[in-house]
Amino acid sequence: MNYIEAQSVQAALPNMKSFLRKDERRAADQATFFSAVSYKLDYGSGEYKMTLEPKLTYRGVNGHSNMWDLSTSISTINDRLMGFGMYHNNKSMTLGFGFKYFNGMTFQAIYSTAPSVLRGNLGDSFELGLKIRSL
Repeated sequence: MNYIEAQSVQAALPNMKSFLRKDERRAADQATFFSAVSYKLDYGSGEYKMTLEPKLTYRGVNGHSNMWDLSTSISTINDRLMGFGMYHNNKSMTLGFGFKYFNGMTFQAIYSTAPSVLRGNLGDSFELGLKIRSL
């Protein structure tokens, strides 16, 4: 059985001082706003329930055209195994996976391709992360 578990609408205005005071100098590549909409779909039940969350984001960066991203994440086995994929409108992609190793520890790996206009000058990136949640 599938159903919409939760809908999400997000918005943020980073660096509100420069947003409210137009005379403030803004640095290039500084975030100006962030917005997103998403929803969660659950499939199955119990330990092997799978959650799918598509998301659309729209963001502004000073000195650049506004950008959008289309992504989806998936989790299963009591949210212990996770994966996601994201397409950016600058013709790059980000893929990742993660798993909870212990109750308070999560391991993540993320691979991102360079934006299409920079592919000859900039390589792709690979990141490893470890998240530790204190009790």
